[in-house]
Amino acid sequence: MKVQKISTQALIALKDALSAVYWRKKELRQFIELTMENPYIVSTIDWQENTKYESVSQLIHRMAACQDLYQTDLLRLLQETANITDFSHLKYWDPRGDITKRAKDSVSKLRNLTRGYFDTIQDLNKTAEKREENFEKIKKTVSFAEKLNELKSRFLEIAISSNVLAPQIAGHNLKNC
Repeated sequence: MKVQKISTQALIALKDALSAVYWRKKELRQFIELTMENPYIVSTIDWQENTKYESVSQLIHRMAACQDLYQTDLLRLLQETANITDFSHLKYWDPRGDITKRAKDSVSKLRNLTRGYFDTIQDLNKTAEKREENFEKIKKTVSFAEKLNELKSRFLEIAISSNVLAPQIAGHNLKNC
């Protein structure tokens, strides 16, 4: 299913949230790689020299520029990042709680920007599933109708046959159906 392009606001919120949620670049990169189906693009970013935000910004920018290739991965990043609720990994780096508050605020903003978007996608998926179920029911009904017409034709052939043994043959033929 092809969905509309991801909004600029959602992409900016994703960059902010990803940069805020993980204090260390190594953990951030690992989260991104584990979330994506095609993590090859992650290796094209200079994670050593860039700041977290610069690395994430480059990654999201490249993926957004090629949404036909990376839309699924972008959606997964959006959804997985918006679903983060545990920020306990930041406690070590954040004795005052400022970093944790920023991370929670960034994720909350992302969640608010994408909530309706994922609801719409979920509705579209449910509609597609229902359509597929209905299609399968129609196929079964058509198949049953074809089988019924075939039996009707065979019955009529036997009924109009001039052979004296027609009833016995008919019973034998119908038994084998």
